[in-house]
Amino acid sequence: MKKLALLVVLSFVMLSFTDSGLLWGKKKITTASYPNIGIMVNRMTNKIVYSPMPRTTLKTNYSIRQPTKKVNVYIDDPNRLSESVPDYPAYTGSSARWALNYYKNFTPAFTDGLKAWSSGKGFNSVDFRGFAKENGINFPEMTVKAILEACEDKIDALLILHYMDIGDSYVNTQGVKATNLGFGSVLYSIAMFDVKKQKRLFYYSSLLSLSIDNVFIHDAAIMNNPQLMKKLNIELRDEKVYTTHSFTDDELSTQLVHYFINGFKCPKKPLSKLHKRISCSNFKGLQAYIQ
Repeated sequence: MKKLALLVVLSFVMLSFTDSGLLWGKKKITTASYPNIGIMVNRMTNKIVYSPMPRTTLKTNYSIRQPTKKVNVYIDDPNRLSESVPDYPAYTGSSARWALNYYKNFTPAFTDGLKAWSSGKGFNSVDFRGFAKENGINFPEMTVKAILEACEDKIDALLILHYMDIGDSYVNTQGVKATNLGFGSVLYSIAMFDVKKQKRLFYYSSLLSLSIDNVFIHDAAIMNNPQLMKKLNIELRDEKVYTTHSFTDDELSTQLVHYFINGFKCPKKPLSKLHKRISCSNFKGLQAYIQ
């Protein structure tokens, strides 16, 4: 598989937050309360570059075609992608100052990873796409509420992951200049709904995107693994920090699913002097909500 490269100028790296997200949840989800769950992963887009992902609610409507500043739209099949993003792979929020491209559709890999994880915890997990096809549920034209109504008596809960992928980009605005080649970042939100009661059990919406710079290179599990560490490089040139990577798409998707599940907590101390120059961000994962 073709190897990818990432080049990021330090000034472009976003600021670190104690917890880079909006979250809510009352209790842990268990196999006793929700033994049968559907896994729905949707690729989304909107009009604002690097904006937080909107919370998924009962009113979330996948039939909307035109992205706005506050509404993400579904682009997880070729027809919908061409309708909502006619200039694909150029990002819908691109401008002269923010020129970005989408990276790729990770939905199959993300779905497989989440399904394997939840099944391993004892849930009877189903890929919602296959489930919807078998049961005649045209979910890309429905609201979340209508989807739950169509699923009643078939599954107990629906886990929804929305994500936006960014690839090549060039930024030149307000004194910030940066060039990104290959995989750039993934912004995501997660939510789970009780099908019968039609209520949201928890949600988490990341304020920042998961990237090589704000998570991967700060992950001690990667940096202490000789095989994985070889795929990352950090260097200082002209007082600026540059990072490159050679992860394959399969390796990227595996690692991203790991963060969706486990979240990420920045180390108490930077892993090196160069790491100290690059902001790190914390993220919540499904383990915070599902036992």
